[in-house]
Amino acid sequence: MAATKSQGLSPLYQYEHVREALNRFTSQSTSEMQEAWRLAQEIIEAQARFYRAFWDEPTARSKAWEDFEIACRGRGAAGISGAVFELWQHLPRRKDNAFLAAMEQGFAKAHQHTDPRFLRYRPHDRNAKLRTLEDGFDEPEAAAIDIPIPEAVKNFALTEGVQVMEFGPPPKEDKPKQNNATASPFTVIRGGRDADS
Repeated sequence: MAATKSQGLSPLYQYEHVREALNRFTSQSTSEMQEAWRLAQEIIEAQARFYRAFWDEPTARSKAWEDFEIACRGRGAAGISGAVFELWQHLPRRKDNAFLAAMEQGFAKAHQHTDPRFLRYRPHDRNAKLRTLEDGFDEPEAAAIDIPIPEAVKNFALTEGVQVMEFGPPPKEDKPKQNNATASPFTVIRGGRDADS
């Protein structure tokens, strides 16, 4: 099978499509939801600030937004999952389907414009269904797979005129993460959202 040249897809997660879809949705929502969206974006930006210790600013920001998507799928780390909870707890229940549709549209467009070879999470995690408060967020935490670009890919890209961006290896962990198989799942308990909304 012959290799094909990248169709102008970015190696960085194209989060702008997600932000745009959720900006549109929240602009027509309650003031509480608009405030929750602003706070959620601050949480995502805090994640990006952490990543700036290891990667440049555009790379760090795209990684943080990709983490946000994984959190929306119920597989995120606790910190970034806070952005997701902020949104769901301020969303009237009758708007669940519209909100899910807005997220799905934004994430689909982000994937459509991102070179899948550079996505940080395995297809099993990034294609998991989007979760609501009622679904819970007790899926095992997904592990990012930031890896250097293989030499064969770099060589192919250079011969085909495709720009290659090296992001560097992921940060080294001092100690291994808790084994997800034995960890207690994180579950959302009642009380975050008015039961009558």
